[in-house]
Amino acid sequence: MLIPITIHTNPDGTIDASAPSLPSCEIRCMREEIGLPTLRLLIEDALTLRLLDGKTLPAGDESDSLHRTGPVGERYAHVNINVGHLVALAKHQKNFKR
Repeated sequence: MLIPITIHTNPDGTIDASAPSLPSCEIRCMREEIGLPTLRLLIEDALTLRLLDGKTLPAGDESDSLHRTGPVGERYAHVNINVGHLVALAKHQKNFKR
């Protein structure tokens, strides 16, 4: 599943990154090398919690949204999430809670 993310460079050099389809997934960091892996973990956590709660997952983005235009300093990317792994993890966590 491809989850679209937005990366914005602020005037002070910090970076804001978020997954618009998952409102709880946003970070501010000094370097992308640290922030983007952290955002990925937040996305995986949010999706796993949705699975545990029996909620539907947001639709993945298979479109060509990487070529959208936005404000200066804003870029778009995708994070590829292995949903099969998250489903297995959610099942394991449900069994562990019993």
